[in-house]
Amino acid sequence: MLLFAVFALSVFAAGSLASPALHNQEPIPEEWPEGSAAYDNMVSMANFGYRRIDTNANENARNWIAEELEQMGYEVERQPFTSSECDNCENIVVTINGTLEDDWYVVGAHHDAICYSPPPIQGVIYPGCTSSGAYDDGTGSGSLLELARAFSEWNGTPTHTWKLGWWDYEEYQGSGSSEGGGQGSLHFVSEQIPNGTNVTYVNLDMFALNWPVPTFSSLGCDEDYWTLY
Repeated sequence: MLLFAVFALSVFAAGSLASPALHNQEPIPEEWPEGSAAYDNMVSMANFGYRRIDTNANENARNWIAEELEQMGYEVERQPFTSSECDNCENIVVTINGTLEDDWYVVGAHHDAICYSPPPIQGVIYPGCTSSGAYDDGTGSGSLLELARAFSEWNGTPTHTWKLGWWDYEEYQGSGSSEGGGQGSLHFVSEQIPNGTNVTYVNLDMFALNWPVPTFSSLGCDEDYWTLY
């Protein structure tokens, strides 16, 4: 439902800032985001394994995202960056050009994963965890990829320019870390957005589960819970 709403925003806003004579001339999409496809993408993300920063699993996952986008016809922008905690971090970004070059809608999700111990020592890296990051944030990354597919099959031009971004190093690396999380999106904001650009951001992170969701307390905090998470 969220993907449908985000995509509809681009479709039905197209031409809304233009003259009445141009309004509603954009084609209605024949293809809309499919929940089943987003789910399949989430499974593919999880199958790469524990996508902690500076791991082969994380690099393989982002390479897969880039390859999928290229097959859709996008020109993929890879935005490498480093920090004191990460030697090989990289955002993946694609652009859907709109009629307004300096008014952006940015939709983002992170492709890295982390696993913490539960309370009462929350924030410490869980030593036995090999999280597949299905929920955090395979749900967001997979859904964003499906949104990209829907855009690629639409022949219209949105009013606003859209940026779809898969961020690296969004997860805080634990209480022993010298820096906080959010490094990938920070790099995008500080390095990639020109001055004077108006930006609206939608974050896809940890969603699309059937509620109520069992917690680690009800599941006994076993290894299966953390591996899925």
